Amino acid sequence: MSIELTYAEVEAVLAGLHHIADDKRIAFKARLKHFQRLKFPDGSNTGTGKRVVYTIDMFVKLAFAIELTQIGMSPKRIVHILRLNWELCAGSIPLAITPRAHFDKWQPPITHNNYVWMLSPESLRDLAEGGEDDLDYYGLLTVIPMAELENNLLVGDVAVEGWERDMGADYRQTIIVLRPFLFSLVGLLIEIRPDISIVDIWRDTYETLSDSVRNGLDRTLVIGGENGNNS
Repeated sequence: MSIELTYAEVEAVLAGLHHIADDKRIAFKARLKHFQRLKFPDGSNTGTGKRVVYTIDMFVKLAFAIELTQIGMSPKRIVHILRLNWELCAGSIPLAITPRAHFDKWQPPITHNNYVWMLSPESLRDLAEGGEDDLDYYGLLTVIPMAELENNLLVGDVAVEGWERDMGADYRQTIIVLRPFLFSLVGLLIEIRPDISIVDIWRDTYETLSDSVRNGLDRTLVIGGENGNNS
């Protein structure tokens, strides 16, 4: 059975992760409500009087949205980025929380699961020549192995294969280190909901992936990096 979370549980975990002061919780809730008004994540805007039930997928999406809020991006821009790039990056989530002892069960064997989510934000894009288009955000968010981070930063070649990225600057990058972020998030959730285990969370994140991304996991596919070559 899939995990279900209440809004109060989601808010409590995210407030704890970001060390929100008690007297600032109302203001923090207003930030979360802004994403609800933008119907993000899907299913969170149920209308007046209807209780929102959050899945793990919805919870993790909102957690990433708040991370991007921390760097000063607007909710509208965050939603564009995550909606257009989520499927390209989501396969790294269950992979990042896979216990290392289980790696020998994968074919080919996984040599590591340290990844970063990297993007080059442009908060002034609406003022740029040519204006702003939703598709500019496609390929803006990418996943690369931590071991390849330095080379990717120097070369600047982190766009989705087959897609020429038209936004962002190679010298301006924001990085979310996936494993510590996810384990901090998961740890706080389990404190609030001790009936949930990391295995349950892994299962739910895996089952929400598309078939193509699931198949990619078995080949240690990392969108934006070298397919099947993480050694």
